Formats: sequence, C-alpha cells, structure tokens
Amino acid sequence: MTSYKGPQAAYFGHPKSASSWLAGYMMRTTKVQGKKFWQGQLTLTRFRVEDILAQKPEVIITQNSELKKCQQLKFEKAFHVIRDPRDIIVSSYFSYAGTHDTEGWSELLELRRELEDKPIEYCIERMIYFNERDVNFMKNWDYNQANVLELKYEDMIQNMTKYLTKVMEYLGWLKNDESPLQGPIHFYNRVGYTKNFLWLPKIRNHAVSESFVQNLNDEINIEKLKRKKPSSKNHYRKGKSGDWKNYFNDRHRSIFRELYGDILIDLGYEEGHSW
Repeated sequence: MTSYKGPQAAYFGHPKSASSWLAGYMMRTTKVQGKKFWQGQLTLTRFRVEDILAQKPEVIITQNSELKKCQQLKFEKAFHVIRDPRDIIVSSYFSYAGTHDTEGWSELLELRRELEDKPIEYCIERMIYFNERDVNFMKNWDYNQANVLELKYEDMIQNMTKYLTKVMEYLGWLKNDESPLQGPIHFYNRVGYTKNFLWLPKIRNHAVSESFVQNLNDEINIEKLKRKKPSSKNHYRKGKSGDWKNYFNDRHRSIFRELYGDILIDLGYEEGHSW
C-alpha cells in the first residue's frame, strides 16, 4: 500500500462565487468515483490542516480559501475560482441580510439586526467593510501556482459545461469513452455515501465521461439560479456579472478603492481606477 502524500485534487472557492454550487458539483463527482473527500470552510480556525490531512482525503472541497492554509495541504492539482469582489459585496448583502444561515455565526446575526430597516446605501457601505477578510483572501492569493487552474466565475457562467469539462480534464478525471458499467458504478458509489450504507466498500472509478459532466450540469444547472427574480428572500439571486453597478454610488467606489487598492486591476477586472 502506498503511503499518503496528500490530496490528489482540490477545489478552492470564495463566498458568493458559485461556491456552494461548485462544492455540490465536486462532491457529486467525487462520490461517484468512490473517492474520500473533505468539505468545509477551510478558513475557519476550528479546521486545522493537520487534522484534515490525518483523515487522508483524496479530494479537498472548500468554499472559502486562504493561501497559506491551502498550500499546507500539499495537493497535487487544484482549481481556484474568483469573482469580481464588487459583485461579491452586493451578493453578500442580499444573502447575509436575509437568507444565509446564522447558526454558529453570531457576528452575522448582529450584522443582520444592524442592517434591518436601513437604506440600501448604508447596507452596501457596511458590506464593503464586512467582506474585508474574504476579499483580501483573493487579493493575497498566488495566481502563478503551476498546479492550480485559475478560473473566473464570470467566464464559467457563460458556458458551465465547457469549464467543468476543462476542470475534469485538468484534474485527470475525464475520459472520452463511456463504459456501460459507468452508470451502475456511479449509482452504487453514491448509495455508499448515504447514512445507512456507509459500510459499503467503494468501487474505485478514477474518471468520468463528458456525458456525465453534461448530465450533471443539466441536473443541477446554475443557469436556473441566474433566472430567479432578485429578492432578499432568494439565497440564489441573479448570478449576474456587473450587478454592482446598480448599487454602488460614488461614496462606495471611494471606500472600495481606499480599502482594496489595485485589486481590480491585479485581478483583471479593471484597467485603471476610473471605474
């Protein structure tokens, strides 16, 4: 038996960047292959890298990513998805003010009470500051890691199947031919991850087909989430690129520039500061 050297693959996401959707997609894809995975908010202090690695996961799935912790995982390959931080700020307002679960997050509960009945101009300004930690995780990320595929949410939502296929290919999980046993093996492995059947041994199946990627994307299609009517009661809103323009005023722009400097230029979202 070979010794454990670290996770074979990882998904590194950020809040309000389709992170819950992509985490769900990765979990489904990992399960049908019979792989062991760890999923959670890696940035939370209660999750220590040494404790995660002690579980010997083959795949890491995290919806919030901080560079130092991610690199300590010693993964083979990963993909990392970012989004325009201005859209993250707007999206987080609608989520944090109304639909996001507050269990175990007293800070969010206090914020929700603070924002109640406040004008949206005040709320957006408050969210620029509230998201400082998460935005800085993107700002301080190393975008030149040889074993990390860098992607943008804005590109992915234009053709999710195309980019998910690219991810599977990059991770070495994609095969062109589809075995007639793929469906039964996938079903068996998924059952083996349900509560009453965890004892079932998994069938190792190290790849998925292009048709699997397409079918899974059709089943849990993010395009349906984009078409939802915007509302503080909808956890999934527009998913629209550039929605920040409908909410940012001159004061918001000024605060953002002062707080985050050249982040939009560095991430390729703007060419200068006159946005």
